[in-house]
Amino acid sequence: MSSQNSLMELLWSKLQRIFDQLTHSILEEGITHKVGVSNNSSFPLRAYLSFVHGSGSEISIIVDVKIREDGYEIESDICCDDGEIIMDGVYSIAINESDFIAWLSKFEEFIQSNTDNLKYSVRNMQ
Repeated sequence: MSSQNSLMELLWSKLQRIFDQLTHSILEEGITHKVGVSNNSSFPLRAYLSFVHGSGSEISIIVDVKIREDGYEIESDICCDDGEIIMDGVYSIAINESDFIAWLSKFEEFIQSNTDNLKYSVRNMQ
């Protein structure tokens, strides 16, 4: 099994690519974005892409990886700055690198299939 650090590096590098592609398809005048990643003892990876309206309203794509006894729990959501979940993302339990790659594939499909809905939500932030 790959080390935790290399798994998180793999996941983050792929998420950055997905976030970058999405940003280019959604950004427009009056909208900025933020991308971030962090970790702690329970969550070896917490990543996000936020679209911010000039008024301060925000819509974020959040990815959390949580340590479990038998591996990792990976979850994602698209939510507003008030915590309201707009779209439930992809959830999985991962034990090895191939599980992470499978989750990434499903996550990328989720983002691609919801890009138009996300564009609409971002454009209509107030």
